[in-house]
Amino acid sequence: YLLAYSMGARLGLAAWVNRDDLFRGGALVGVHPGLTTEAERAARADLDRDRAARLRRLGPRAFFREWDANPLFRGRDTRSLTWRADHEDGLARCFEVLSLARQPALGDALSQRVADGRAWVVVGDRDEKFRRLLAPWSPRILPGPHDLLTENPTALA
Repeated sequence: YLLAYSMGARLGLAAWVNRDDLFRGGALVGVHPGLTTEAERAARADLDRDRAARLRRLGPRAFFREWDANPLFRGRDTRSLTWRADHEDGLARCFEVLSLARQPALGDALSQRVADGRAWVVVGDRDEKFRRLLAPWSPRILPGPHDLLTENPTALA
């Protein structure tokens, strides 16, 4: 079974789509179904290119102070995320290589897995962006923000 959060859920879903035999089922927490238009892809490519450059220019500590103030992550306890400071180049490369702009839309595959009962889509009640984005998949809404894994693991379990 797959349990994955945010970009990990996105990458896990992509692996599941490419190899349906990998997982019998899964809980996808804050998963993004993918971008569907060229305009969305172009805007996201620009955004992620800028994020990578900003991370390299500011350094990880300053960059992640800004990142964590993003409404999606506001209020998250970052004490367990100190490892980020040691991976500046790798994290910058993630913005470049794993950008949603480069990934296929997986909404249809997600719909199929939800419809046949193999996938649960999960989202935090304070995660307004992803509650709207994932509404077509009738997500299970749990108390918490986008980052349910660190902020409300008991409810998620």
